[in-house]
Amino acid sequence: IIKTAAAMNPGTRRASLLAVVLPLLFSCTPPSSTEEFIKVSEARNGVYSFKLDLSDSLSVYDLSFYTRVDRNSLEIKGENPRIRLVATWISPSGKTFTETVYMPAGDAEGIIRKYRTGVQPKEFGEWTLNVKAFSQEKGFRGLGLICDRNGTR
Repeated sequence: IIKTAAAMNPGTRRASLLAVVLPLLFSCTPPSSTEEFIKVSEARNGVYSFKLDLSDSLSVYDLSFYTRVDRNSLEIKGENPRIRLVATWISPSGKTFTETVYMPAGDAEGIIRKYRTGVQPKEFGEWTLNVKAFSQEKGFRGLGLICDRNGTR
């Protein structure tokens, strides 16, 4: 026999409602990690533009760059070829900060390198990270960014 909601006692109705609603609440949490890869052909004038949701005021963030170079066009220049990255951060209010960092050029298997750990933005919201990559590798495929949301302050 199937009882309708009206025929159930109030405690059973409440328990049934919670069983349906609780999983929905937890499924709406933002992901703890986001990732985006921009191909060379999609970069504007060699600039890779990433949008970062840094709106959680209780979280700290870890950021990593990754790339890949085609195996058949890989030309190793020097013992440890590096890519120069000029990163310009744009805050939600429009303030900017620019820095230059370097990462290994990688290979056909790809490479991931930490860029910043424990980032705690002074402004919360959507940030833009524009990165100009100066790669001498002919088979450079593009640049990716991983943003991990970790713990709390």
